[in-house]
Amino acid sequence: MLLLLFLGGQLLPHPAGPNAAEAFLTTCGETLYMTWIISEAKHKGRLYMSSNDGRGWRKPALIREADNLFINWADYPKLLVLKDWMLAVWPEMLGEGTYSYGLRFSRSLDDGQTWREPEWLHEDRSLQEHGFVSLAALDDETAAAVWLDGRALADSGMQLRYRTLSAETTTAEILLDERTCECCNTDLVQLASGPLAVYRDRSKTEIRDIFMVRPGSMLEAKQPVFADGWEIMGCPVNGPALDARGNRVALAWFTGAGDSRLGLAVSPDGGKVFSKPLRFAPEAQGRLDCVWLADDQVAVSWIQNTEEGSEVRLARFRPDSPPVRIGDELRIDATPASRVSGSPRLAVWDGGLVIAYQDPDKPGIKLKHLRFGP
Repeated sequence: MLLLLFLGGQLLPHPAGPNAAEAFLTTCGETLYMTWIISEAKHKGRLYMSSNDGRGWRKPALIREADNLFINWADYPKLLVLKDWMLAVWPEMLGEGTYSYGLRFSRSLDDGQTWREPEWLHEDRSLQEHGFVSLAALDDETAAAVWLDGRALADSGMQLRYRTLSAETTTAEILLDERTCECCNTDLVQLASGPLAVYRDRSKTEIRDIFMVRPGSMLEAKQPVFADGWEIMGCPVNGPALDARGNRVALAWFTGAGDSRLGLAVSPDGGKVFSKPLRFAPEAQGRLDCVWLADDQVAVSWIQNTEEGSEVRLARFRPDSPPVRIGDELRIDATPASRVSGSPRLAVWDGGLVIAYQDPDKPGIKLKHLRFGP
């Protein structure tokens, strides 16, 4: 069995520049992609992307410039790179209300250098919240999106909705859950058996545990991954993180039930059965990300409360039942103690792990490249 040991990390220069925020990372093949926002006023800003194939970053490309962007620490733009096209999705205002916003999307057919005129991801245009999108590639040509939708918020609650897109077409929406937590991130992966979505549910008795559902499948209804029994009257703004390698699934989440705030569970069979969860990090704020480093390792990042403020932490685990931590937690860096710290993001790239987070010393993004070796 390959055993990876931590050999240290180094800052990775990037082209985002001062005042950049809301970084998102993804990869396709050997290339790392990053999106970010430059905010100029309350809703005025620019959404950029760049890529690095190991020889350096390309000149940033402008995806969207507008004076009505919804620029928020918790709900940030996403990017998906497929074989012949790219999909970017971001929040944009629908009206004057604080949370009257929706999700716009744009396609690029030239490796991100130019972007088509934006469209709305959802059919509903009501002045409610529509956000927290997650994207996954179903195959080389087809993208899937899952998001929280507030069209029925006043009646039954926030909904979870889903649709698929190609480079030229968009399918009809599918309602996956008619009552979810209002503003926790979702996540979505594609497995051999089809897509798997995770999110924070909301029962009529205000139990807000992590649930999963298989979009497009009529064979399996939504179900809890693990019944924490967390009863909370408001949204904790702390969604789950999901990653897959083949049919192996890793899921990390935050809960206020019990002494430890974070949970990690793994599944060898596409989410049919999950392991007993490992509980850890009693001082965590949450804001998780989770990736497979290798067939026998999972990495989880989060923000941790400390006496000095807030830190970005990372730990590696063997995917046993329950998972077993490998070595000590790694302190990546300090990060702003306020909500501006956002959600650190992970990507496996160039023989190691890249983590994006907010600079603790000045407005801007830091990237750190962590390398592992035998």
